Amino acid sequence: MAELYDKENEEHIVNGYVLRNVKTSEHRGQYDAKMHRKLYDDPAKRKHFKEEQFGNKKTVDDIYTKNKLHKNADAADRKYGSNHANSHKTHVDHTTPIAVVYKNMRDNPYVSNESIKNVANNEDNYKLTSGKFNQSKGAKTNSQYVKDNNITGEEKRILLSEQRKSEKAILKGICKETVKGMNQVA
Repeated sequence: MAELYDKENEEHIVNGYVLRNVKTSEHRGQYDAKMHRKLYDDPAKRKHFKEEQFGNKKTVDDIYTKNKLHKNADAADRKYGSNHANSHKTHVDHTTPIAVVYKNMRDNPYVSNESIKNVANNEDNYKLTSGKFNQSKGAKTNSQYVKDNNITGEEKRILLSEQRKSEKAILKGICKETVKGMNQVA
């Protein structure tokens, strides 16, 4: 999106369209995990997603590692012991990390912090996975994780496929939030 700002007339010119009286988003700097994670993560929504995915079941299969994931962390501790339990404790992974969503939206003048939070926490961006996997992945995309860890075969195919699904949902969310923001200023 090409955008110019004419200070004299207080107009934004976006892809040839003139927008007057546009209140742009506040300047957002580089992503800082300590500061931004709390602002853009939604633990309640992740918890709800986990509950929905498990339903009445006590275990589910990790989409990536194929390990059994336990709904209850204490059950994983009891069954696998402290040295192996993290491979069976359930985390909700942001397939496209919050940092990446933030980077893609931070300069968009039509989105709020709440918009960024909504997009990052879209259920299509969540996957149930093990604590061990999620912690080793950190703030990497699936493709970065595959490259950095020389992942091959079926696990690579699944990781990259899930990333494409997530990216599609993220892009759709960015478009929706941008249009919503533009409509508020029009």
